[in-house]
Amino acid sequence: MSQPVTAACTACARAKRKCGKQKPACLRCHKRGVRCAYPPQKPSAFILVAGEGSSRSSTPRLPATAVSPEHAHPPYHCEDSETSFFSGGSLAASQEANASFQDGVNLEIATFLLDSRAEFQLATDWFAGPDTWTSRQMPPTVAHTYSKADLETYSKTTQDWLQTWVDTGSNPFIHSHLYKARYPPCVQDAYLAATSYTDLHNRNVTPARKQMVHRTIEEKMLSLLETNAVPSDWSSPQDLVASCFVVPLDDPLEHIARVHGLLIYQLIGLFESENVRLRQLAERHIPVLYLWMQCMVQCCASQAEFLGECMTSPKAATASSPLAFTARPGCDELIWQTWIMAECVRRAWVVISGIQAVYLMVQKQSALIRCMGGMMVTTRKGPWEAASAQEWLRICSEVNVGLVQMAEAHNQFSSPTTAMDTAKNPDEFIKFALLVGHGKCKVSEWDLLT
Repeated sequence: MSQPVTAACTACARAKRKCGKQKPACLRCHKRGVRCAYPPQKPSAFILVAGEGSSRSSTPRLPATAVSPEHAHPPYHCEDSETSFFSGGSLAASQEANASFQDGVNLEIATFLLDSRAEFQLATDWFAGPDTWTSRQMPPTVAHTYSKADLETYSKTTQDWLQTWVDTGSNPFIHSHLYKARYPPCVQDAYLAATSYTDLHNRNVTPARKQMVHRTIEEKMLSLLETNAVPSDWSSPQDLVASCFVVPLDDPLEHIARVHGLLIYQLIGLFESENVRLRQLAERHIPVLYLWMQCMVQCCASQAEFLGECMTSPKAATASSPLAFTARPGCDELIWQTWIMAECVRRAWVVISGIQAVYLMVQKQSALIRCMGGMMVTTRKGPWEAASAQEWLRICSEVNVGLVQMAEAHNQFSSPTTAMDTAKNPDEFIKFALLVGHGKCKVSEWDLLT
């Protein structure tokens, strides 16, 4: 294995930037996809000490660092001879020497990739670390009672979000880049169902057509449940938990996709006043969505370092070898993709836990029903709308994006002494989440309804 590099690589030296001096390429060059080369070391006097080896050679030996890995080649040899022009020895001996050299290079690559993985985890720890996946209940001091008028307001907002998803492919809880590379079938079905449903409100349709659309949504929802082994006659939480072991999922994106799929059907069914059967079906499977939501968070939290890769490859979650790091996209792109996955998980959690709890409180007329709490979400407008990794990184480096626990998000707006700069530019999603959690009066006091 080569000696530690003491001089910066050519690219870092030219840019006057600190060089990590990793080999075969430093971290800075690796992240930017540029060729990394180190200047040759100054030659030093070499004195062969008697008795150093059983054989003597007049050919001067070079230290391992004299030839950088990117310039190293296997020994050349003549096709008609077993003589190597590189070492002056036999072909077998030169191949053995080359194999030893390659082992050293592979070890250096593995070490570098492990260092790169550590750097990546450090760069994503602020939004994907272990502490960022916990849920917390709202403080009792912010408890709020709900009316049917409140439920209608929330229903109108969620219906608008469905229309936005149909029109643009994204909304405040489904990122525009989440399904660009991979488009799971369950999300495709939900999109077609949402398209048909929103079309009912955009034009005059016959009762027969409306009935067919409602039936299609019902069948698509039942198909999703059946695909995931949810028994149609389940009667206890144990039945639902057992279904998770029948069709286990280890792909974070598939977890997110099935939650989004069922969430879309729930947002349609729970607030559909003309079809009692569809509403009852949605109500019955509220516990299923709660369970899938928890499974989603558990899976994504346990595979946080692979979240970005899962957006493009279904096998990313099984890539445990450090050498798999070389197949990853650019580091900046990967960090952004990891954030997209994590943020979509948490926004789905907030929507599900909030909307379904409010629905049950109003419909069952019980204040004893509590939501499952909130998670950390980005409260400042900008990061969610960023169209590229570069734009997202620029925003995150210039301003505080306000990544806070949903249970504490109101502190950014409720007190002038503790309010952050986020209050000047709140995200649309956080406005709605605070409206659901604290009510219209409080949110009006914070000037968030404009």
